[in-house]
Amino acid sequence: MLISLEVMFVAVNVGFILASIYIDDVVGYIFSLLILTLAGIEVSVGLALIILIYRRYGNIHVQSIAKIKS
Repeated sequence: MLISLEVMFVAVNVGFILASIYIDDVVGYIFSLLILTLAGIEVSVGLALIILIYRRYGNIHVQSIAKIKS
């Protein structure tokens, strides 16, 4: 799920940059930097979750994640 969010962020960044080039404005570049910052935060949160799951269960399996729900 996190990988699909990253792909969507990259697609939006490309769209912003192309629109910024087309209309000759800097705002698209600024938005793309903000989205890259958001993507970096997302990656750090995902990595923290994976580390916490590993510390708690000793492995990173889908079954371990299913235990968290209950």
